[in-house]
Amino acid sequence: MANLNDPGPLGLESYVIQDSSLTASSEYNADHGAKRGRLNLARVGNLRGAWSALTNNANQWIQVDLLDLYRVISVATQGREDLSQWVTSYKLACSTDGTIFHTVQGISTNPGADRIFTGNVDRNTIVTNTLPVPQICRYVRLMPVSWLGHISLRMEIYGEGPLTANLNDPDPLGLESYVIPDSLYHLL
Repeated sequence: MANLNDPGPLGLESYVIQDSSLTASSEYNADHGAKRGRLNLARVGNLRGAWSALTNNANQWIQVDLLDLYRVISVATQGREDLSQWVTSYKLACSTDGTIFHTVQGISTNPGADRIFTGNVDRNTIVTNTLPVPQICRYVRLMPVSWLGHISLRMEIYGEGPLTANLNDPDPLGLESYVIPDSLYHLL
């Protein structure tokens, strides 16, 4: 598990994040549930090697409740381990309360527009995408945009935290120490 100032996996693959923290808009059936959406998870009996949505449309999502605030830095995905199904592109949204979600935006090529992340091209290759700007989240929602075969994926979230332990003693931003130069004050 990641610590503050020491980014790392937040616990999907290692099961630090419990099954009850994974939810989805839909599940093909219980054997394809959100809890099967863990990086490197393999098929075991009838339990499939990925989360698979019930239907293929742009309204599907898989969500992770981190149970605390974390600085989310990147997300890694894989396709379905036991069948040629994977998400080829997706959006990410974050929330601190589970009600209001903010979609990760692009900053260089298309500022202000939803960022579309490149997904997978096969079943098992891990594709890691770094967010343009780290996001403070308790809830992370991955929303497939395009897919091959069927919406199916496995994932891990990388970041640092939990942050709530430091809310009463925040680090200085850099105004007093001149880390933020005078020329940037108008941007703050």
